[in-house]
Amino acid sequence: MRKLLAGAAVLALTVTAHAQSQMPNTSGGAPNPLAQGAQTQGQSQKVSAATRQFVQKAAITDLFEIQTGQLAQQKASSDDYKEFGQMIVNDHQQASGQLKSIAQKIRGVEVPTALDSAHQQKMTKLQSLSGAQFETQFKSDQVAGHQQAVKLYQDYSRSGDSPELKQFAQQTLPKLQEHLKHAQALPKPGSAPTVGSGGSSSR
Repeated sequence: MRKLLAGAAVLALTVTAHAQSQMPNTSGGAPNPLAQGAQTQGQSQKVSAATRQFVQKAAITDLFEIQTGQLAQQKASSDDYKEFGQMIVNDHQQASGQLKSIAQKIRGVEVPTALDSAHQQKMTKLQSLSGAQFETQFKSDQVAGHQQAVKLYQDYSRSGDSPELKQFAQQTLPKLQEHLKHAQALPKPGSAPTVGSGGSSSR
């Protein structure tokens, strides 16, 4: 009799254990492969087109400003242009580093490492100029470029869906607005009096 009762108890435990093993995992046990897959897919879909576009345009803007700023220090005649070139190199190098640091944490976002064709054409044209001609084209590019950058950062700082990138845009925007004012205030190329000119000896 005791053997029959013991056998029945073992059978009951075996059936209970088997039933528990077939039940879906609802707490802290081994991860459910289907649930994991759904979570991974959800994470990969979090990056919006607006965020990808912002990172791409902001990164290319930084690359262009750094390269043209360095060029201004080599080719510009005016100290105002050289100093402005140094300022945008320093500020955009800093912004570029911050952007890369944030973007690498966001799955599905790639940071460009080279200029796009439109900015490369502008760069090539600047490289072919010097002196007053360079300064004229440089100023035009800087005003237009920073107007576009200010709008880009304004838009993302208002409606961006990445909190960290949105904060970055808000913090960087004042510096871009400052650059725009400086670019607009750059003196007209060739406006400074030339040594030996007849400007003051006509009387």
